[in-house]
Amino acid sequence: MRGLIRPFLDRPALTGIALGVLVVLGLVGDVLQPAFPAVPILALLAAIGLGAGLALARAQREASWPHGVMTTAALLLAGFGLIAGLQYITGIQRGVLGSLSSSIAARQDGWFGEPRHDVAAMEQLRGALDQAEPPLRPRPASADEFLYNAILLRHRDEPVQSARALAEAIRRAADPRPDALLLHDGLMATALPGVRDALSTLPATLPAAFREHVEAMAAPEGPERIAALTRIVEQDPEALLAAAALARSLIVAAGPQGPTVAMAGRIAALIGAFEDEDRLPAFAARFLHQASVAQLQQEMLALAWTREVAQRRLAISAVAPPPGQPNQPILLRVMAPEPATSVQFVRGTDAEGAVWAEVAQRAGEPAPTLRMNRPWRLQTLRFRYVDRDGVMAPEVAATFDPAQAIRDQAQRTLQRQGTFASFAPGRLAGGRLNNFAVAGHLRAGLIAVEWATDAERRPRVVPVGVPDEVILAGDPPRAVVEMQAPANARTLILVAVFADGSRSNPLELPIR
Repeated sequence: MRGLIRPFLDRPALTGIALGVLVVLGLVGDVLQPAFPAVPILALLAAIGLGAGLALARAQREASWPHGVMTTAALLLAGFGLIAGLQYITGIQRGVLGSLSSSIAARQDGWFGEPRHDVAAMEQLRGALDQAEPPLRPRPASADEFLYNAILLRHRDEPVQSARALAEAIRRAADPRPDALLLHDGLMATALPGVRDALSTLPATLPAAFREHVEAMAAPEGPERIAALTRIVEQDPEALLAAAALARSLIVAAGPQGPTVAMAGRIAALIGAFEDEDRLPAFAARFLHQASVAQLQQEMLALAWTREVAQRRLAISAVAPPPGQPNQPILLRVMAPEPATSVQFVRGTDAEGAVWAEVAQRAGEPAPTLRMNRPWRLQTLRFRYVDRDGVMAPEVAATFDPAQAIRDQAQRTLQRQGTFASFAPGRLAGGRLNNFAVAGHLRAGLIAVEWATDAERRPRVVPVGVPDEVILAGDPPRAVVEMQAPANARTLILVAVFADGSRSNPLELPIR
């Protein structure tokens, strides 16, 4: 050691250079600490060794060592020892410079990635938060430790102390965790003066993305907050906290009527990220308190009902006139899935210059209704509506099938009054039964009539259906079902085959 120190004792200039090198090495070691966690221990050992060497040299060559240089050397070595000791005792993970400067901390993260001891410290804090009664950190030394304390203090209903710890966590973090943003939102919602005093000085020093979110959440519930959160989500699709806040604000803005179809579509798109197994894990990994992620995800998934609302569309139903009234129009009722300020349809053809026109709703009608007069034809119609917020809903195309509407109406009439209600089979000459007549205006509701007897159960099928063009031209002529019963038959069994292919229950009538 004496041989190593002697050249510096004889040459004070060389001593100054050596001390300068020591200072540079100390600063470099401090910055490199995230990559080399043993730097504080090595610096402490080096300081002790150099201090002992200088003390020995001082004792042997006091006259050749200038007093000022000796004092400077002693102060530097004491400083290195003190810094190393503080780093080791208080658990500063980024070094003194990295802990004091967010820009240096950001460069450390860029150079070394997330330090191994930072990961270990984070996992330790996560494990503590999962305990039933986790203890506070009495001497927090990192952003995560201050955030840890802030979370615990909030759970203990100490919002002012929580806000102070949170403010310190945000100041120390180059990129604050989502927990900090969530906790900031919750604390500011309390509107306590002490909380606002502790957090009011932060916006000027916050990272840009964090500041934008805080400023958006500072706006009252309403269009201003929705617009600010929308800008954040559009600029950064990974801003899931802003997406969750926007979903909540949209629900609040919907009021007691609930969200419109268009608004429900926006909410469903926002909560989709919380169901995405590719995106959510990376988002959750940034949280210190993992229970907060689960709670946030559960809250968003509880809004999954908006997906069903978002899929609702206009419903168009055709109501044909009662059978036997061919001169009446077919009614097209347009049912909007929500309260609408306007329901519209396309009038005319593209060649003629089609325009959107209002579907009128008369007094007593359940919905806006179009009256389709003869001549009827198969055609495609387009509809749309404007919701209560003035948003135009997607266009819906519907096929107007007048023949099908007439068939459906005739079938309902037959099923309601009973297809064979007024028929009483009786024997005529030659073993024939009196025939069963189907009125022309009811034929659209039937395809066929099946009959059999108790003596011969094999059913006979008698078609009575008519083509669409005959139905559209007017009421077709009535149909007659001829039946030849065996001499020993005592019961006639009848089944109606309706227009949609369904069948009536067999009806047994005594043969007179």
